Amino acid sequence: MSGCSHDETEKTQLLDELVAIADDQRAIKEERQMASSAVKEQALTATALIRDETMQRASKRKSVDGDDDVTTSKKEMALIVVQQAEIDLEKQRLEYKKLKLQAGVNEQALARKERAEMREIELKRHTDLCRNLRLRATSQHKHNLGGAVESRAMLGGVLISWRQN
Repeated sequence: MSGCSHDETEKTQLLDELVAIADDQRAIKEERQMASSAVKEQALTATALIRDETMQRASKRKSVDGDDDVTTSKKEMALIVVQQAEIDLEKQRLEYKKLKLQAGVNEQALARKERAEMREIELKRHTDLCRNLRLRATSQHKHNLGGAVESRAMLGGVLISWRQN
C-alpha cells in the first residue's frame, strides 16, 4: 500500500519536473525567436533609414532649384524624425516584451520551486506516516507476543497449582 503510493508520488514528481522543464524550454525558445525577429526588424528599419537618407542626399545633389531643396529637406527631416520615433517606440515595445517574458520565466521557476518544496513536504509526511505505522505495528506485535507468554505462564501456574490440589 505505502510502496505503491510512494512510487506514484515519485512518478508524479518526475512528470511535474519534466513538464516544468519543457515549459521553460518553450518559453526560452519563444524569447530567442522574438529577440531574433526584433534584431532583424531593427536591421531592416535601420537599412530603410539609411536608404532614405542616401536618396535624400542624392536628390539634393541633382536638384538645381534651391527653394525646392529647402522644402524637400524639411519634409525629409520630418520623415526621418517620424521614422526615428517609430524605431524608438518599437525598441520600447520589444524591451517590454522581453521583460514580460523574463517575468513569466521567473514566475514559472518560482512556481516549479514551490511545487518541488510541496512535494518534499508531502514525501516527508508520507515517510513519517509510514515509519509511525511500522513502529506501531512492531510495538503491537511485541505486545501480543508478550501477552501470550504471560498467558502461558499464568496458564502453567494455574495448571501447576491445580495439579497440586
